[in-house]
Amino acid sequence: MESLDELLRLAEIAHGHLCAGQVLGVRMALLGCARHAIEEPRGKDRKRLVTFVEIDRCATDAIGVVTGCRLGKRALKFRDWGKMAATFVDLQSGRAVRIAALESSKDLARQLYPEIE
Repeated sequence: MESLDELLRLAEIAHGHLCAGQVLGVRMALLGCARHAIEEPRGKDRKRLVTFVEIDRCATDAIGVVTGCRLGKRALKFRDWGKMAATFVDLQSGRAVRIAALESSKDLARQLYPEIE
């Protein structure tokens, strides 16, 4: 998988700008893939993952960039529960992991990337 910086660049291109939500979404997707040992979610592992996102904000675009999951491919599911969270389902193992960003993660994102508004 690409580096964090490369994935952030791809997320910025897809979303139109880089923001804290993009940083959170990329990091959440990286963690979700890592928990399932999915190394190439847009390549050889592309059929293994279905992702449920719980908010229609910036992070959702970033999650799609990292995972390759798309609504049109029926691999991205939207449930409007107003949470900055996503559940990554590994179809191969039948396991799922839900990752939720804590409110404190916004402050951490601002500390790590102060140049982003």
